[in-house]
Amino acid sequence: MDFTPFLAHWREQHALAGQLLADCSLVFCLGHRGLLLALCTGAPEGLRVVGAATTEAEGLRLVAETRPCLLVASDQLEQGCGSALVVEVKRRHPSVRTLLLVSQESRRARLRAAIEAGCEAVLAEARLGQGAGLDALRTLCGGGSYLDARLRSAAGSAAPSRAGLSPRELEVLGGVMQGETNEEIARRLFVSRQTIKTHMANVLRKLEARDRAHAVAIAVHRGLVDFSPSGGWHQ
Repeated sequence: MDFTPFLAHWREQHALAGQLLADCSLVFCLGHRGLLLALCTGAPEGLRVVGAATTEAEGLRLVAETRPCLLVASDQLEQGCGSALVVEVKRRHPSVRTLLLVSQESRRARLRAAIEAGCEAVLAEARLGQGAGLDALRTLCGGGSYLDARLRSAAGSAAPSRAGLSPRELEVLGGVMQGETNEEIARRLFVSRQTIKTHMANVLRKLEARDRAHAVAIAVHRGLVDFSPSGGWHQ
């Protein structure tokens, strides 16, 4: 296939990614050495790659040593599993945000475990250069969570449940999903910031979530909220 027509678009995406990740520290843990080399050597200006590995054990060690802002891992590694790596990183270092690249959708249980653990972004590896990667970064940098449309059937539960959340709590959760702050959600819903804080506390309690990102991950996995094709969300 001739990719020449896509070159200008890819360069534009590369520049935008650099703006989104300015001053961000990052660890890559990928099973494909060629992709690892390309991402590390072609990293946008301002992005600090502080670690690169191809195995689960090495990736976990690098995260512990460098405490990056973001871990990008692929599900297939030379040794171990990227999904398991994400689960362990979220358990030991919950402040480290994670992006999981998925090439084997058949590993449903592992994928669901990563989402339940609080993985902030899950992306089909084949769509990395098709705009989905940039969408995932925008959502991550905005404080939200991203689940690739291609992976929702593999990641979602069979029977969505409201988990006791009220319509207003779901609406607040949808705002969090888009990276909105409590103040922004309050302004949009014409209520006080304290009211939003109360709703969010109820959401965390009902979903048994550690924090906002974990609550969104659980909600997406259970089918409580989802992204629409236009980039918004719906119940």
